Amino acid sequence: MAVIETLQPGNPPPRIELRASIGGVVMGSHVSLGEPVDPMQHLMEVSDLSVIHAVARIPENAIEHIATGLVTTISFPARPGHEFMGTLFRIGSEVSPENATLDAHFAIENPDALILPGMRAELFITIRRTGDVLAIPNSCIQGSQLSPFVFVQDYSLSNRFIRSAVSLGVKNNTHTEILSGIFPGDLVVNRGAYILSFAGDTGISLKEALDQAHGHQHNDDGSEISADGKNAPPTSGAANPGMSQTSGSGWRHPWTRFLIISNGISLLLIVAQQISRSRKSAA
Repeated sequence: MAVIETLQPGNPPPRIELRASIGGVVMGSHVSLGEPVDPMQHLMEVSDLSVIHAVARIPENAIEHIATGLVTTISFPARPGHEFMGTLFRIGSEVSPENATLDAHFAIENPDALILPGMRAELFITIRRTGDVLAIPNSCIQGSQLSPFVFVQDYSLSNRFIRSAVSLGVKNNTHTEILSGIFPGDLVVNRGAYILSFAGDTGISLKEALDQAHGHQHNDDGSEISADGKNAPPTSGAANPGMSQTSGSGWRHPWTRFLIISNGISLLLIVAQQISRSRKSAA
């Protein structure tokens, strides 16, 4: 790591090679070139980054769900797109009275040195598992915790999206359980939903919302623009990169019912008008 020149007589004076006791990376140096040093002085810091220790603060009400040997997923905002597996090897012996949490120490393999000391980490621990539930990506959910909603593709019009209030169940880092508000088979917007929530309320059209969400131009009705600049044929929601599909139909949506009922009323009025005209002609 360094060569130290001693004060013993000689020409040149005897030198001592300073070697690290472990392999790693020099994370800090407290001495400059040519500066006198003392045997008790702290010269350098060396860290082995092949294994990183992450300290998680576990809420008091979740302590019963953790034990040494637990393996979980840990992500780092500074490394998007990467997930690391951490193994719990030590649990603290005292709950913090300030925030009611217990320290849990996880060891993370870090062969490529992507994780650096001091990085903020996000840890997800599974405390309960449920099966056969209707769940959608977290990015689909808009609104607040008190009034969440999603946008569902209309059953009959592929470029119309209906705002539907939902009731939420348990969630993890990727999906949220839906208790009511949508059915299996519904196509739910999972990209651009936030922008879409302003369409029609603040002058932002459906075209503008989809342009911003998808990063390219659309027709006025929201459909894709084909190579010749004309309306492309409607595509199914499953092929739309901004849609997530459950497993059912969208017949229940109020706008769908409204459109169908409106068409039915128009038809009845036309029929009634024709009958009235026929009677007047007969008279």
